[in-house]
Amino acid sequence: MSTLDILVKNKSITKYNHPDDGTIWVEGRKNSEYIIKVHNNNSFKVKAVISVDGLNIMNGEEKWDIGYIVEPNSSIEIPGWRIDANKVSNFVFSDIKNSYNTTNKGNVGVIGCMFFKEKNNYEDLIKYYHYHYHYNQPNYKWEPVMSFGSGSNLSAGGYAGGGGGILSGGISASGSASASGNVSINNSINSTRMSLSNSNEPPTFSQSIGTAWGHENEFKTSMVYVNFEDNPYETLTIYYDSAKGLEKRGIKLKVDNIKPKAFPGFNNVGCKPPSRKYRYPSTIKAGG
Repeated sequence: MSTLDILVKNKSITKYNHPDDGTIWVEGRKNSEYIIKVHNNNSFKVKAVISVDGLNIMNGEEKWDIGYIVEPNSSIEIPGWRIDANKVSNFVFSDIKNSYNTTNKGNVGVIGCMFFKEKNNYEDLIKYYHYHYHYNQPNYKWEPVMSFGSGSNLSAGGYAGGGGGILSGGISASGSASASGNVSINNSINSTRMSLSNSNEPPTFSQSIGTAWGHENEFKTSMVYVNFEDNPYETLTIYYDSAKGLEKRGIKLKVDNIKPKAFPGFNNVGCKPPSRKYRYPSTIKAGG
């Protein structure tokens, strides 16, 4: 099980469940930058392919073959649209007319993540048993797990955010390239070219906000290559809109009815009486 959260000012914002269909919504406020936090609660590494407004944040297209690698029991925080290996453009809630997705406004207002498992390398395991237990070598045709140079036969490439260091395949934040020379990926994945908004589609309403192309921000990564499964084992989706948009959809926001105080404690003049008052004696002698 993995989790997907939206952070504003380094704090996770409140999620709301739609009372009718159970979809998850958050309130987006115009001009607020946000971060997407992905946590991998599993004991294995995953590739997280992240979508904002129906576009892959790695390439700005409806192509789902590249994402970030998340190590076991760890998380990454992604601040924006990928520009290159060193920079991103911050995610920022904006008027829908300023959304980065200008080609399909019908997909504006949703953030999603598909999770892919790493393929097991059974070749090494079987070769081990054949060598150590003297079994006859079978006639298996092995697909390469890692391949460099032209004509690479990989099912997917990835980026691994957070932490730095070299991974045996994806992109690691603040790391360096795992191999020198010409490295290419065969981006032909048939089964993962799908829409992240297929599950639990909410009713159609007029969307009032989107996600714009914000300020540039440093977010260093490096390309590594790992063989992942073709189909995601889990997909998470979060929808967003303005406060008015959520209310129109029947989602009640948590509002604190206590009025804020401009100057708390300013009029607290005077000492607070004790709970028990001093009792004077009935007769007081002169001079003390």
